[in-house]
Amino acid sequence: MTVEQLVVDGLRLALDPVPVWFMTAPQSEDDDAPPLPLVIVSNAGMSDLAPTTCGNGSVFTVTLQVDAYAYSAEEARMVADEVRVVMPTLVAATLEFSQFVYEPDPRAWRVTSDWSVTEAAPILATGQPQP
Repeated sequence: MTVEQLVVDGLRLALDPVPVWFMTAPQSEDDDAPPLPLVIVSNAGMSDLAPTTCGNGSVFTVTLQVDAYAYSAEEARMVADEVRVVMPTLVAATLEFSQFVYEPDPRAWRVTSDWSVTEAAPILATGQPQP
């Protein structure tokens, strides 16, 4: 299991009944925006930190962007606060950046947060430590 899947699955359990999606929320056939609140997790990038001394490859940092959308500013902040509590318990995540904005197209408030997750390469690829 990848880091992204661990985070999506963990947030789904912790934030229920708020839906959590990877990369994008499904759209209706009428192209209507999905109901809010909702959370979208995306992989914003990966960087190679340094080779490890144990010979199992490199240590990588993955940047995950977690966006909490809601119709009201208060609800967006409440969902984002729950994300902030849960993320460090799911993976070794550090909050790097957070921003609160109004999105005119879906007419929703969004709290976006970027999280750094540092893991050994085999864990990123499989979700399981390799011998």
